[in-house]
Amino acid sequence: MTTNKPTNKPTNKPSTTAQIQEHLVMLLTPVLAETHFELVDVVASSLGTAAATVEVFVDNSIDNPLGGRIDLDGVSAATRIIDAVLEEADPIDGAFTLEVSSPGLERALRTPGHFTRFLGTTISVKTVAGATAERRIEGRLSAADSDPTGSITVEGMQIPYSAIERARTVFVWGPQAKPGTGPSKSAAKKAAKAAEMAEMAMAEMAIAETATSEIDEIGVNTSVAKLTRSTDISSHDEMSHAVPDKQTPVSVGVDHDEE
Repeated sequence: MTTNKPTNKPTNKPSTTAQIQEHLVMLLTPVLAETHFELVDVVASSLGTAAATVEVFVDNSIDNPLGGRIDLDGVSAATRIIDAVLEEADPIDGAFTLEVSSPGLERALRTPGHFTRFLGTTISVKTVAGATAERRIEGRLSAADSDPTGSITVEGMQIPYSAIERARTVFVWGPQAKPGTGPSKSAAKKAAKAAEMAEMAMAEMAIAETATSEIDEIGVNTSVAKLTRSTDISSHDEMSHAVPDKQTPVSVGVDHDEE
């Protein structure tokens, strides 16, 4: 949706893309929360050009009566709310395209509430330059403070919120173990059984391949044998039907090329 804003509003607006994104977060977060939606992230791009776009990612809040992830109807409802807020506040000069969508399988983590909501899951964190020895850290989120001045703990590494440039969840196939615990005994047994079955399958495949090779060789000889036998039977049938009661000699149609 392309939104054209009037020009009779105050001009003391944030100017940089980062400032605009932060301003939009401040504008939209409380309004969406009142309607049981959660603002996940705002990404503005190409502002000031014909391709200007503002992407807003929303989800159902924890207290949403519908629960679970946001659906298409929820996105449509959130879009109407967001458009009304932007129309009234006019935070961006010029026209831009507003895109509202769900966060998908991997969603941004911006607030302490986001991090606490995803405790025990795998996340990826990019820190500000010089804040940590490694700027990109991925692993299990084992702790998260509810205070914005606090920190999170990823794979035993404590990272202050102030040192986080961006963070997101990481989609992992299958269930994840609880924080601080290794694989359960049953899971270990299943893994060992699976490995054993895989080895057995490999062995059976090798045997099958060998057997197939042998069968192929036997099959060729068998086919020849069947063809030869078929010829013999055909000759015998022709002979039995061609010989009259008087035992008159007849040719059976087999050329031996012996002469």
